[in-house]
Amino acid sequence: MDIDFLKSAAAAVLDYLLPRTCIVCGKILDSAEIHLCRHCKDDLPHTYYWMLRNNPMADRFNDLIQKGLEEGLEEGLEEAPEEGLEEGPEEGLEEGLDEGLEEGLEEGLEEAPEEGLEEGPEEGLDGPGNGECHIKKENYAYAAALFFYRAESDYRHITQRIKYNGNIEAGVFFGNILGEKLASGPLFQDVDLIIPAPLHWRRQWERGYNQAQVIAEGISARLGAPVRSDILIRSRSTRSQTRLSIEEKSLNVKNAFRLHKRLRTSTPPELTGIRHILLVDDVFTTGSTLMTCFTALRTVFPPSVRISIATLGFVGGA
Repeated sequence: MDIDFLKSAAAAVLDYLLPRTCIVCGKILDSAEIHLCRHCKDDLPHTYYWMLRNNPMADRFNDLIQKGLEEGLEEGLEEAPEEGLEEGPEEGLEEGLDEGLEEGLEEGLEEAPEEGLEEGPEEGLDGPGNGECHIKKENYAYAAALFFYRAESDYRHITQRIKYNGNIEAGVFFGNILGEKLASGPLFQDVDLIIPAPLHWRRQWERGYNQAQVIAEGISARLGAPVRSDILIRSRSTRSQTRLSIEEKSLNVKNAFRLHKRLRTSTPPELTGIRHILLVDDVFTTGSTLMTCFTALRTVFPPSVRISIATLGFVGGA
């Protein structure tokens, strides 16, 4: 008997006994529909940010970067002379700048979202022809999300089911869709490394998986870049970000991410040629989590390496 026929028959019986439903509206799916009914798939509120270099998500994230760089350089210049007295002028200045940059990036999270939204990308970043920050020649970070995430919309169920209901298959499915979108535009085709935002080991053990990694695997299958979950670690457990204010979210994840121990002393040969990193998470709200990951990655990857971000949902207006 034909194997494909048996598989089709078994799937039909399973659908009859345990009907699959749309992840958004709950309607029973037909055999050709996967996770979304036709209506919800057609109405998915796409951002189209994968086609737009300057978009609200990218503007917000680059404002965070710019704010952190400015505060980091100021703190570095203040700290460098004191350290230089002990370690010598050059070494003290270099170390002071590095430490100030890292601390400034993290502290800049608390004030950057509101100021960044008001000022926009042009005040802190070069125009579209250049694509670099004025300070430290930081590459402009591209940013894209698959859909707009709104509290009153049923489309919020997509990330909630993936994150809290163990729907790993849906995570890969929507990651595939996002990966196809990223590959179709001009901004993300040169990505050569994908890094998911890590969970604390205790939470990952309880959940059984990291939703960001599941989404990243889906993106990887379409974008063609490898996923590395052994670069960043979550060094401390944090509260859920869901019900926290902007300030609380920033403080909640401050210093929560670190490079894996083996990367703190030397960079593996396979990472030396990296030019474009894609950080992945499920939802972009204030950017606090991804910005803290960015800060940790900058301790090993120089500003010449572009670090961009991608999520399924973006909390913001169209």
